[in-house]
Amino acid sequence: MVSPKRPEEELREGSYHLYYEISIFFETARWYSEIKKAAQGTVNVSIPLTVLQNAFLESFLIHARLLLEFFHKECFQPDDIKPSDFLSDEGDSKKIIKPDKLLMKEKDHMDKKLAHLTYTRSREYAWNLSAILKGIVDCLNSYIPLMRQDILDPIWNKPPIFQVDCEGG
Repeated sequence: MVSPKRPEEELREGSYHLYYEISIFFETARWYSEIKKAAQGTVNVSIPLTVLQNAFLESFLIHARLLLEFFHKECFQPDDIKPSDFLSDEGDSKKIIKPDKLLMKEKDHMDKKLAHLTYTRSREYAWNLSAILKGIVDCLNSYIPLMRQDILDPIWNKPPIFQVDCEGG
């Protein structure tokens, strides 16, 4: 279902925030991988590497959580940015790949481990970073070509970089 039309300026501003989330998602994945290599002794940095590694991992996961919610959420608040806001055809929503059960299970872990302090939080969790990255790339690859170009912020003239080597987790 296409949502009620918003003014183009508001859509353009919303597209800027969506672009930021996509870009920072991939940048944190790239830098997490680099910091992980540094932790193995190939690079010298002054900040404790475990701090940097955890910070980049958590940042990556927070942005992954946001994008998974963007593509999966069905009930929105009036001020939420929705995938349908940037589509010209109502039927295009059905063409967007939705996150699968594995990704949504990872999102459930993100909800518990990143956004809430719970007793069920474990000290160690093997995040499936490659699956998270691939799943979100699949969603984006099905979505971005369907977006109305005329309402996007000019920042979209430089597409986000999707090529990231995100090993392990």
